[in-house]
Amino acid sequence: MMNATWQRAIAICCGFLHFAAGTVAAEPPARGLVLHLDASRCSLVSGERERPVAVWTDRSGRGNDLVHTDSSRQPVLAENVLNGLAVMRFSGEDYLDGPAVLPEGSASFTMAAVWRRSDTQGGQVICEQADEGAGRRASLLTVNDRYGFNGQNNDQHDLLRYRPGLFTISVMTLDDSGLVRLWHNDQHGSAGSCGPIARPRQDTGARLFRVGAKITAGNERLVGEIAEILVYDRVLDFAEIKGLNEHLGAKWGIGQSVAGGGRRVETISLEQMDQGPDYTSQVPRDTFASTLVDQEAQLRDNPLLARFRLSRARLAADPHRPLYHFTSPESSLNDPNGLCFWQGRWHLFYQGYPPEDPRQHWGHAVSEDLIHWRDLPYAIYPHPEECCFSGSTFVETDRVIAMYHGTRVGNMVAVSSDPLLLNWEKVTGKAVIPLRLPDGSAPPYSVFDPCIWKQGESYYSLSAGTLPGPGNQRVRADFLLRSSDLAAWEYLHPLVENDPYGLVGDDGACPYFWPIGDKHILLHFSHMSGGRYLLGDYDTERQRLVVTGGGAFNFGAAWPAGVHAPSAAPDGQGGVIVIFNMNAAKPTSGWDQIMSLPRRLTLSPEGDLLQAPAGDFASLRGERVTLGDTPLPANREVVLERVQGSSLELLLELDPRGAPTVDLNVFRSPDGQERTRISLYAARGFHYWNRGGRPGHDTLVSLDTSHASVSPDVMSRAPETAPVYIPAGEPIRLHVFLDRSIVEVFVNGRQCVAARVYPGREDSIGVSLLSHGRDAVLRSLEAYSMRGAYEDLEGSR
Repeated sequence: MMNATWQRAIAICCGFLHFAAGTVAAEPPARGLVLHLDASRCSLVSGERERPVAVWTDRSGRGNDLVHTDSSRQPVLAENVLNGLAVMRFSGEDYLDGPAVLPEGSASFTMAAVWRRSDTQGGQVICEQADEGAGRRASLLTVNDRYGFNGQNNDQHDLLRYRPGLFTISVMTLDDSGLVRLWHNDQHGSAGSCGPIARPRQDTGARLFRVGAKITAGNERLVGEIAEILVYDRVLDFAEIKGLNEHLGAKWGIGQSVAGGGRRVETISLEQMDQGPDYTSQVPRDTFASTLVDQEAQLRDNPLLARFRLSRARLAADPHRPLYHFTSPESSLNDPNGLCFWQGRWHLFYQGYPPEDPRQHWGHAVSEDLIHWRDLPYAIYPHPEECCFSGSTFVETDRVIAMYHGTRVGNMVAVSSDPLLLNWEKVTGKAVIPLRLPDGSAPPYSVFDPCIWKQGESYYSLSAGTLPGPGNQRVRADFLLRSSDLAAWEYLHPLVENDPYGLVGDDGACPYFWPIGDKHILLHFSHMSGGRYLLGDYDTERQRLVVTGGGAFNFGAAWPAGVHAPSAAPDGQGGVIVIFNMNAAKPTSGWDQIMSLPRRLTLSPEGDLLQAPAGDFASLRGERVTLGDTPLPANREVVLERVQGSSLELLLELDPRGAPTVDLNVFRSPDGQERTRISLYAARGFHYWNRGGRPGHDTLVSLDTSHASVSPDVMSRAPETAPVYIPAGEPIRLHVFLDRSIVEVFVNGRQCVAARVYPGREDSIGVSLLSHGRDAVLRSLEAYSMRGAYEDLEGSR
């Protein structure tokens, strides 16, 4: 029979220990301990449940107490929060400061913390020592749902994922080589990751030490709790790190539950950490047959698709969930990916978040008409990458090539050749464009969202990123690489020349580069300003896009409610089909973003980009209402009593007759309290004197959601206002799609504005017109109630 000593020795060798309630491992290492903050050793007066803390006493013996004299900026000591012990609670308005605990210029230390964040919005500091300047910071920093080391432009702050609302044990080291290592434990298990920083740049400043906020700006403040912090002026060895994890796990009751009670704390070995985490997806995955008949037979009884159908039925009760715009069958969605036409069908991929493993997988749907989408199983699963981010596809005669960004590793390539693109194989099984060069250094280009095409015998790819611009601010860039075999890629140069259309601060995410008419178009996404495009001449000898035009699909910030990222593919007739995801502006249970209707992009004879709705949307039309010439008296709202609904298609022709503004109100409540306003300003935009010599001015179309909802949790956006060139004598034609929480407005086939809206009243289903200042005329109107795209699909099965 094995005695307790041997059991403990084996457990340590395996890297984990089981602790019963109340059992605490040996005290943490003392050598090199320069700061020890322990909320469990702070006192509360009898009967108190919490109190503000002006001084958090250092238990290291160094006297590095942390203080805040302003009572409105002091965190609160809260009793009996974690394993019966008190913790320090931070509200986002408070922090504590103390003297620097690490030597000036330090680049070798250990930070350990027991902490919890309440959300995943933006950056929040757990603890740091810093001063002004690059490389002068040493911080345990959380950014959105990831965390790691922040060295001020010398970072590895996205090493690991954390879960909001859960207490975490973190042990982070930085050694003299510039390698950051991070160990993580919470109730779901353990993780570990490592990554290099620029060692010569790290010169940690010794201005002060702070917990709960950033030192140099006072922002990035913590909303959550800190139970304990330990800082060492040396790198703990592996045995010490295991012992520290065990001590903190037992003391604070953190770790994975085990049968029979207690918790397991695991310390991932250095070898495991260097190999990288095992990112194998937890989502069920099947291998499918190679013929269409056999694939269809397998799909009929596929349990994942059965789960999707149940989820769609449950989510359909939400009054804001669209009827005929694509939504994920379960959970959230993000960027559309890899739109392509293969063997007579359109395929749409997208970032999906399966509930049992909510990392980005490539979701998948198929359609014969770009409107009726049929769910298919997840297509591309993470591993060796952590998440499958955005990318595009390229269709060859015998296969489809997908290229996408695999987080933590680099850009990946996968191929599929079966009828429904159900089986995907990753080329080389690893990143073909890794984040680091073979010597470990950073490449001279960004490695992010890619697209792919072929010219002659070579494949080409763009990798999204930025370059320094005016005042060293960032501007959009897309870096060009080339390959003969999809496995080995050489860097060439940035693709774009002579671009006056990008905004300072834009980036070139989600690029799609395709011919259109006699030009090429580069569609992309800016995390600042949403969907955008460049038009130009593609110099195939120099491999440069010489820009001749450009514009936007989103006219304001990307969030909230705006047009997000594109996915695009040639239509085979000189045009391009594009679909965008649309950002949310209201919390919705179980889902959030949606896809726009597909748009067909073409060029006018003058070289302008034209936009029209694509796909067989007419097949969804239900009851039809028409109106002929209808006077619009000045300053008098005309309610169209026969036109009502939350899912409609409207086709209007308007003659403003000199009226300065004509409004079309949709999603209107009977008293006008709620309304979404579409305003037209005929010939009120920029003139064309210096833009090609065409006569006249742009017309402006504005989509205003400021009165769209009375609900307190809806975020309106500033009016979307876009230019559209309408030649003199041409009437204004609007093609409007309403679908519960989205409005899309096409103007004369030349422009489109779109936004998410969330009417809070059930009776906000009306439509009206209002001409300001002068009489105008509604020449004609057709209105159709719209059926759900999935209703027709289910009925045909």
